[in-house]
Amino acid sequence: MLPSIITKRLIRGICLLGVAVVLSGCSLIQTTYNQLPRLVHFWLDRQVDLSSAQSDRVSVALEKWLVWHRQNELPKVAEELASWQSLVLKPVSGDEVCARFDVIEQWVFEWIHHLNADLTRLGLDLAPTQIAHLRKAYAKSNANWRESWMDGSPEDLLKHRVKRSREWADRLYGKLSTEQGRQLTQLAKDSVFDAPTSFERRKLRQGRVLGTLASWRDQAPSFEQAQLQMKETVNVWRQVPDPVMHAQQERLTRYNCQAIADFHQQTSPAQRAYAVKVLQGYEADVRALMAEKK
Repeated sequence: MLPSIITKRLIRGICLLGVAVVLSGCSLIQTTYNQLPRLVHFWLDRQVDLSSAQSDRVSVALEKWLVWHRQNELPKVAEELASWQSLVLKPVSGDEVCARFDVIEQWVFEWIHHLNADLTRLGLDLAPTQIAHLRKAYAKSNANWRESWMDGSPEDLLKHRVKRSREWADRLYGKLSTEQGRQLTQLAKDSVFDAPTSFERRKLRQGRVLGTLASWRDQAPSFEQAQLQMKETVNVWRQVPDPVMHAQQERLTRYNCQAIADFHQQTSPAQRAYAVKVLQGYEADVRALMAEKK
């Protein structure tokens, strides 16, 4: 499977299972988790127009992955969610927030790398028309991204970012005060987020995927060589090679971690108790998934 495609979908789906669930707006953990193979397959088919044989292989690979993940990875996720329940009852630092999300990010890429052989096998099997299909899918996705994050008035773009922040805050803490709403707006105004740089980083990653696929068509590497290249290509989605883009991403990450810590500092005891109940619910859902025999 293609790293850009599978990374995007797995991160969105698997975020249901980590602390990132609160920040990314995920819900319906049990239902979505069990449907991950079908959802990923459907989304992937829309991106590259899978052949019948490819479709069958993708389905088998994703079902096997889900069995492995349920048995080996969900216990770690449940323990992480349990640890967050004590963490949210007290003030936290930006470093603590980043450390927790570093764990989640590392897990996600480990989970994706577990599919490395299947990612490679599909990539090697893609026809030129399917690669062209992917290029068009990237173009459409990029147009949508620009519309949301770049192509609007400063006021509209700020509202969009505040809305995203408000969604996770409402989900974790419950009803926010007027002053907390103002704080979210100020944090968005002060953010080091730079849309043009983020857009260029996005295109660089996509270009790496398309370049890898094109090179495989021209050079016909061995499967072992292709697997290594696939792993390197996936890793670009975690850390881009461009030092300027990487530095900007690091600054944004640090800012976001500190912003979360600063906002949490202003929450009330009742809101923190609400957050504990939210996390307890997520943990209960994950443990229920662990108990399922599928």
